[in-house]
Amino acid sequence: MQQISSDQNPRFKKAMRLHESRGRRQQQRIIIFGENEIRQAMRCGVTFDELFVLNSGHSISANDVIESAGKDVAVLALPDQLLRKLAFGNRHGSIVAVAHRPDTSLS
Repeated sequence: MQQISSDQNPRFKKAMRLHESRGRRQQQRIIIFGENEIRQAMRCGVTFDELFVLNSGHSISANDVIESAGKDVAVLALPDQLLRKLAFGNRHGSIVAVAHRPDTSLS
């Protein structure tokens, strides 16, 4: 698990760009907030790139999400203020995921 302590970290900055549709289009990635939403995405076959978790400890259910995501997914620990910034708005949780943009075509 890699520790991130600054909002100037390139991975953090790249994830922050996903808050805007332009950033999501350019990177072909999406950002998912919260354990329940991440679990739902897993059930739908979404492929994850990174999981951002609270470095001061996260819930047991967040640990389950981390284990289920697989070994190829980077797990990055953030301090509370950075995770809140990444989580966008009033979302309070201990995990945020960045994933490949799923195919949403009708075929």
